Amino acid sequence: MSESLPVLICDDEPRLTMLTAGLLEQRGYRSKVANDGAKALELASQEAFRLMLLDVNLAGMSAL
Repeated sequence: MSESLPVLICDDEPRLTMLTAGLLEQRGYRSKVANDGAKALELASQEAFRLMLLDVNLAGMSAL
């Protein structure tokens, strides 16, 4: 992959987000991690992500 595509990963389970980010980065993606909906919204407002992997059952905010 000549250009690393940006991916946002949002889940309130830190081990899951780190594992997913690590796997994607090994395959050439550039990942950003958020552990809550507010942080995910902040990151999404700063960068255009090509893919977002979101937990639909976040505390305080739904990804739907």
